[in-house]
Amino acid sequence: YEPVTAGPLKRPGLLNEIGLDLHDRIGRNWATIQRYSIGLVLSEKFSRWFGLRRWHASIRHRMNMIENTHIV
Repeated sequence: YEPVTAGPLKRPGLLNEIGLDLHDRIGRNWATIQRYSIGLVLSEKFSRWFGLRRWHASIRHRMNMIENTHIV
């Protein structure tokens, strides 16, 4: 594909990159919370961070059941 703008392409500046990254992270986390609920998302992160394998497996199973409802 041809670039839309003429001339050399430039990377965004550092602050712009940080802003884009932050916007992306917030958007992805918000979508995850909308799908699974804040409680389930926080439980999944907590159980994963602290290595609580059985609890994490239980939470992932619940999340997978929700995910299966969105598969067409």
